[in-house]
Amino acid sequence: MPTITKVLTVSITVEQFLENCSDTELKELDLLIQAPRYANRINPDEKLIGFNQDKKREKMIIKINFLKEMVSAIYDNRKNQTRRNKGLERINDKPESFLYDGKDLMDRSIHWFEPLDKNGNPTEKYKFVKCPYGEVGDTLEVSEGLLLKIVNIRAERLKDISKEDAKGEGITKIFGMYKNYSNPNLGFVPDKIYDGYTAAAMSFFSLWQSIYGTQEKGFNENEFVWVINFEKETAPCERFFWHSF
Repeated sequence: MPTITKVLTVSITVEQFLENCSDTELKELDLLIQAPRYANRINPDEKLIGFNQDKKREKMIIKINFLKEMVSAIYDNRKNQTRRNKGLERINDKPESFLYDGKDLMDRSIHWFEPLDKNGNPTEKYKFVKCPYGEVGDTLEVSEGLLLKIVNIRAERLKDISKEDAKGEGITKIFGMYKNYSNPNLGFVPDKIYDGYTAAAMSFFSLWQSIYGTQEKGFNENEFVWVINFEKETAPCERFFWHSF
């Protein structure tokens, strides 16, 4: 008896597909995606390097770039955090329409965002984003060879930065004034409040704009960013002598 084959093509989004998966199927998908043959395709800059004791997976090294001035700030122990927006494009399409709800309890590289309705109220319909910079315990490899251990990752709106966090971004302060990076002709910013923002925050905003431009969407729309706190894994002198030979 002849066999009749009928092929149907159905167009659905990735999110629709995932929402129709069972809990068991989602867990199987998660295991598959974390397998090296798929993980290396998703994040080719990552290298597996051992074992993360906090959860049963291998630790990773993620390559990351900094301005030379910021590398110096890391060596001088003035910079212990960085803000990046890679991987948050889906949320930052309308950042004002989301609330950050924190990390997943099982997979600490997964972060949850809750959409808000038109009145700004939580909807309890969550979206998740996997941070491309890894999780606590992973390592950031700076282009100059410096290694940084991640001690915390969270997401927040760019302009929600506190004074202490702005200082932790490695901004320069001389004689009680903070450097203006986007407009060097203005010199330094006196330490006072500007339109509700501290001078340290204003200095950080000028640093962000000097990198991404004054018309950059992330700043103007106050997008979500990853806040990555880190500490040095290798002493500067060891790195210096290693590269000197």
